[in-house]
Amino acid sequence: MSTQEIVEVVGELVVDDGKTLGQHHGSQALAVARDMKTELASRLQEDEMQALIWQRFRNAPEARASYLVTAVEELLSADAALAQRLDALLEQYQHATRSAGRQVDTGGGAYVGGSVSVEGGDFVGRDKRTVSITGDGNVVGDRSSATVVKRTGLGADEVQALFDQALGLAQKKPPEVREDLEAAVETVQEEAEAGEDADKRLLNKALDVLLEEGPDVLEVVLEAVLNPAAAAGKGARMLAKQAKESLAKKRKAS
Repeated sequence: MSTQEIVEVVGELVVDDGKTLGQHHGSQALAVARDMKTELASRLQEDEMQALIWQRFRNAPEARASYLVTAVEELLSADAALAQRLDALLEQYQHATRSAGRQVDTGGGAYVGGSVSVEGGDFVGRDKRTVSITGDGNVVGDRSSATVVKRTGLGADEVQALFDQALGLAQKKPPEVREDLEAAVETVQEEAEAGEDADKRLLNKALDVLLEEGPDVLEVVLEAVLNPAAAAGKGARMLAKQAKESLAKKRKAS
């Protein structure tokens, strides 16, 4: 079971009471997500501290997700039956999201999903031979061909250059923190490159080290992790966003 995934689903649900989740994944997925939330909330509220964590999570899902993950992991380790129920619900949710895939009947015309811009020709749904398109979208046309260029910010080499820059900054720090910062930068890069298989506990610890001992190093690391060209998974990006918020608060307080 992925506790992180469960918290992400519940977090998406509580943001707007499931409106966006239902639009993206369908009514069946929404119903399962609500069952998941009910199971979690009823158990978390049995303990005063866990109830507080749950309340704060509901008020700020993205900022408090890591705290809820820890609370849920502790809860599930002590309750195998609850763990099995949530595991089954997560499997149902994943199945529902896969089943809610969008079908489009173009009727011989064209379908555009997302925002696109057209360069070098007109956009035609039928019989247009060549179109150059940039944007985060897709095109279907009868007897039409299209070259799609998706712009994602920095390239992979530039993302690597940012990690190299961060490591260089770490190596210039005083001896008493240099080794910790170097290890933290390398850990963040390794876990970001692991995608959805990232060890989020290890990643969170490394980000905390950077925040406390090298905020300037952290700033560069976050630029790399949060860039669309990076391979970081959803969980890693969430932790990076939390670290970015913590960094902003720290600088504002100083």
